[in-house]
Amino acid sequence: RHHLLLPCGMIMAAAPIISTARGGALVAGGMLVLAALFLLLAPVLLPARPRNPLKGTLLTFVVLGVFFVGAGVLAIKLGWEPLEQRLTELQSGYEVRENIYQTARGLAEDYRWYGTGPGTFEAVFQLYRSSPDEYWPMQLHNDWLETRITFGRVGSGLIAAAFLVVLARWGLPGGLHGGRRFMVLVWLALAGCLLQARFDFPFQVYSILLLFLLHCAILSTLSRRGA
Repeated sequence: RHHLLLPCGMIMAAAPIISTARGGALVAGGMLVLAALFLLLAPVLLPARPRNPLKGTLLTFVVLGVFFVGAGVLAIKLGWEPLEQRLTELQSGYEVRENIYQTARGLAEDYRWYGTGPGTFEAVFQLYRSSPDEYWPMQLHNDWLETRITFGRVGSGLIAAAFLVVLARWGLPGGLHGGRRFMVLVWLALAGCLLQARFDFPFQVYSILLLFLLHCAILSTLSRRGA
């Protein structure tokens, strides 16, 4: 019955394209390809004893085929046309963001240790614009740099340390058993979000931030060998 979750997964996989988020669509496409390759090879590389690896590979191939074809059709039907138009403007959009980053780096340098405070980016950024006509963003479109600005090096270091503890939890004793395939897919999901955060603002979207924290909470309870 767990296969009934596949339609929900198809909608989630197609959502970045439907939303016309250029960075989200590109990252999601790359993550889906990596996830598909991993799942196709997992029955051979990580066989589940005593299951037949060949049989597992065939079943995985069929299920993944249905999943990815369904997600692709859904994404193309509902979101590809407006996204294609936005992709043609990718270079110009990147140049605009680089100009914003240049201004923001001066802000990060002035508040290097403790930052300006969470949620203060929009209010403080206006003070660093070269003219009133310069673009005034609500988000920086670079969550790595915005975190450094608002939390400083000290706060960013604490966030990074907490995240490293979450990643290292699987190798520590105790907790619940976490399967290798499941763990790799969750790590891949987190990596995709962190990659997009380099040139977008996924962590400023509450639904994405909540899902990221939920994944971290799950990882904090799982280990290679459960208690």
